[in-house]
Amino acid sequence: MKIRCFYIILFVFISFNTIGLNVNKGKPIVTIKFTFTGIVDSCDYINRINVYINEVKLATSSEKKQSEANSVTFSIKKGKYKLKVTDEVLFQGKWEEQTILNNYNIDAVLETEIEVKGNTSINMIFDLDKGVSIVTP
Repeated sequence: MKIRCFYIILFVFISFNTIGLNVNKGKPIVTIKFTFTGIVDSCDYINRINVYINEVKLATSSEKKQSEANSVTFSIKKGKYKLKVTDEVLFQGKWEEQTILNNYNIDAVLETEIEVKGNTSINMIFDLDKGVSIVTP
């Protein structure tokens, strides 16, 4: 009986993992890498970015200090999209968007259109003195 249960559980586990692997099959992978410049030591906040595709939140990066490079990766079908990236800062235990309205140096928001034809890498710089930009390699 124990061996039978083991095989049933193993079969279900393998089935779900195989289904999960096929979900993104054929979809390009998009990686957004981001760094900050102009950071003052006393304001090296924990942050994360949120990625919106056509106004729908699709991904959130891991949480790191702004002085540490970070990235987020997701899969999406080929096509043209409205991309919005927002940065959030953990301040006094609460997440808030890094915007001038919230008393930060910059509006750490990027809105642009992208066309995804295959695997794509986007490199962003949040410059606390100059604003947000995409850097092409």
